[in-house]
Amino acid sequence: MSGAETAALEAFEEAGLVGDIAPDAMGVFRYRKRLPDGALVKCEVDVFALRVAEVLDDWPERTQRRRQWFTFAEAAALVEEEDLAALLLRLAAA
Repeated sequence: MSGAETAALEAFEEAGLVGDIAPDAMGVFRYRKRLPDGALVKCEVDVFALRVAEVLDDWPERTQRRRQWFTFAEAAALVEEEDLAALLLRLAAA
């Protein structure tokens, strides 16, 4: 699958969102992910825009996640990853 297709699948599985995904990433951020054994792994994440057409009431990870909507600026204030916060603030200013 392409990066865009993967992002669309993740949006469906994690948040129950369906729509049209942009083919090109709108940004990228890097962070260190902590694995269950405590090890840290460097990750690079491409971010894609999704024009949401449908918000499902039932989706695969609904029991593991809580869907909530934020502005870019609100989300930037809440995330721990500095690179992601910077990307969100750039998007807020656009």
